[in-house]
Amino acid sequence: MDPNLEEAKGRVKEAVGDLTDNDRLRREGVFTVDPQPRYIVYCRSGRRSRAAVFLLRERGVQAVSLTGGIREWPYEVESTPP
Repeated sequence: MDPNLEEAKGRVKEAVGDLTDNDRLRREGVFTVDPQPRYIVYCRSGRRSRAAVFLLRERGVQAVSLTGGIREWPYEVESTPP
């Protein structure tokens, strides 16, 4: 997935982290994610984030998917640089 396309709709204000860097994920793996906090995972439509949440939960990470993705987020989003 191209991170530039993924962020075309913007990002949730004050969101931290970026799991769109697939090369980094392949190198480091999901176990570098601290399992203690609860994560809200989102993508543009919600489809990829549901799959990511499934994998995170299998590994003991507390995570939920933002239903409908950033397209359905009813609040203000931060624009992303081109």
